[in-house]
Order: sequence, then C-alpha cells, then structure tokens
Amino acid sequence: MSNKKAIDIKSLLQQLEKLMEITGDNCGPLLIKELQQRMDKTIDIFNKDLKKLLQNSFSNHHNTIDLCKEIISDKNDINENIDVKGEKLISPRFIQLYEKKIGKKL
Repeated sequence: MSNKKAIDIKSLLQQLEKLMEITGDNCGPLLIKELQQRMDKTIDIFNKDLKKLLQNSFSNHHNTIDLCKEIISDKNDINENIDVKGEKLISPRFIQLYEKKIGKKL
C-alpha cells in the first residue's frame, strides 16, 4: 500500500470517528429515551398480565375452598348431586356401597 493511500484511509477514519461522535451525542439521548419508554410499556403489560393471572388463580382457589366447606358442613347431603361448573359430583361407588352397608351417610 502506498503512503498516500495509508494517509487517506487514516484521515477518512478520523473524519468518520468525528461524525460518529457528533451523531452519538445528538441521537444517543433520543435512543435511550425511546428504549426506556419501550421497556416501561413492556413492564406495564407484564405487570397487568401477572395481576390478572394471580387474581384469577386466587379467585378459583377461594371458590374451590368455599365449595369444599359447603360440602363438609352439609353432611346430610354429601351423596346428593352437587352441581360444579355444569358437572355433577357424586360420591364414588365404593363409598355408596359402604354407606348402604352401615346404613348411614358419611
């Protein structure tokens, strides 16, 4: 490589570095602000989704606990059909046979 080409490349690189510094100084804060806004939006969506998920989980848990308490407190109707989300709960056959054998409901 000739000396002239080496000098030209070196001066071009120096000019390019100056341009990159100017561009970085001008655009850097804008890019950081945009990135921060996008991260805040993503975190907000995540927090909303997590809150909804936890609320649904706890609601389902409390509904199940309430149903179990209702079943336990109403021992006389333990073998009656109890409607749960459109399905009938019936005590298992072996429990029905045992109750028939001893003559009382559990």
